[in-house]
Amino acid sequence: MKRILGHVVSVLVVGLAVSSVLPACATNDQTIFIRKALAPALTRTNGICTYTSDPTQPALFQATLDLGVADNYFAVLLVGNQLIPRGDQLNNRAESNRIHINGATVRVTESDGRLIREFTSLATGFADPSNNSAPDYTSIGVTGIDAPTKDILLPTLPNRLASRTILMNFKAFGVSLGGEDVESGEFQLPARICNGCLVDFSSGNDDLAAVQPNCLKKNTQTVGSSSPCALGQDEPVKCEACVMSRKACDPLTP
Repeated sequence: MKRILGHVVSVLVVGLAVSSVLPACATNDQTIFIRKALAPALTRTNGICTYTSDPTQPALFQATLDLGVADNYFAVLLVGNQLIPRGDQLNNRAESNRIHINGATVRVTESDGRLIREFTSLATGFADPSNNSAPDYTSIGVTGIDAPTKDILLPTLPNRLASRTILMNFKAFGVSLGGEDVESGEFQLPARICNGCLVDFSSGNDDLAAVQPNCLKKNTQTVGSSSPCALGQDEPVKCEACVMSRKACDPLTP
């Protein structure tokens, strides 16, 4: 997504035309950048995963989305701000290079680059300017695969054994406190998609009155803190946490 606005003023004085271009804002892929996608958080409190702006957090090099369990993929991206500080307390000049990150444009493509779908995902984040040439970071959460994209992909996955690799391509965008629109270069994250591959039936507490095997009895002790950060993505899903109305959550479904 490009945010380029130009205003052209031409003045004719005694046969001499003078043109001036006054850009209100311009896209510069060097101002902000996506450093990495974050792996599922190690810090979890009451089932809530905590992410920070620490650039040493573990990276996710390939996403996994079980379309039989989840309707979308929620990506956590680490975005950096490389703008140099411009504030000056001595001259009462406020810092204008702090940036609000407002979302990302997303292109979902085949592994060979053919477009499947593109859309915009809104987000919220804030990054201060760089400090001694070190960027400041913020983490944002954006949708990498949305429900309409799932509707396109799911029919291509007929069973648990079927999977394929696609690409999620992100461009973060935002605006500085000085009013300049900014946009990152494109960040690519491969994603393996499947239909039931993440469902784990090993801890199932079968209801003996029903057809075997099954996972009809809820065993909350096996869910709790071991639940994934987002159901159906990147981590196994215990069958007790599955929505039983979904075919992928049924152990009898091939």
